Amino acid sequence: MSRELLRTTFGEVAELYDRVRPTYPPEMYDDLARLLGNPRPRVLEIGPGTGQATAPMVARGWSVTAVELSPDLARVAQAKRAVLGRGAGLLSAVHR
Repeated sequence: MSRELLRTTFGEVAELYDRVRPTYPPEMYDDLARLLGNPRPRVLEIGPGTGQATAPMVARGWSVTAVELSPDLARVAQAKRAVLGRGAGLLSAVHR
């Protein structure tokens, strides 16, 4: 299977992927904040998918900018952004 084809795999079933993908344990975000030495860091998230990690980071007050190549995954994450408020910026870039 080609790399280009693999890049679209999750986007084809974005809503299903969002529903069945396991979340990360809350302690992971505590550990990250501790490692960064900042309880409210600025984060650049590459490939956030549907925002499974983005949402908990924003809920903690982190400033998150996410770049997602799949327009379908970005659409699901954008819907979450509307609920999360201004703390998350989601940029969608589509590879030609």
